[in-house]
Amino acid sequence: EANLERVIETAVEHSENMSHLNLSPQKIREILDLIQRTVGTPDTAIVALTSSGSRYFLRQMAENSIRNLFVLAHSEVPAGVKVISLGTIQ
Repeated sequence: EANLERVIETAVEHSENMSHLNLSPQKIREILDLIQRTVGTPDTAIVALTSSGSRYFLRQMAENSIRNLFVLAHSEVPAGVKVISLGTIQ
């Protein structure tokens, strides 16, 4: 996942008032296909843990196309919550 996080984080362009993701539609489709192959079509909620720098943009990409996928940054997982890894998106 670190490689995917790095791709997203390095594609973020920051301006004075906002930040936006500068990835081609083809690259976004590749990322979504990668996520889809990894998580499938889950019947229940599934969480992707990512860096805080890529969380917002990954959520924006996936929210309309991958049902039941929620994206959280590692820092958003409450202390004491047990995380069971089902795999790594790479």
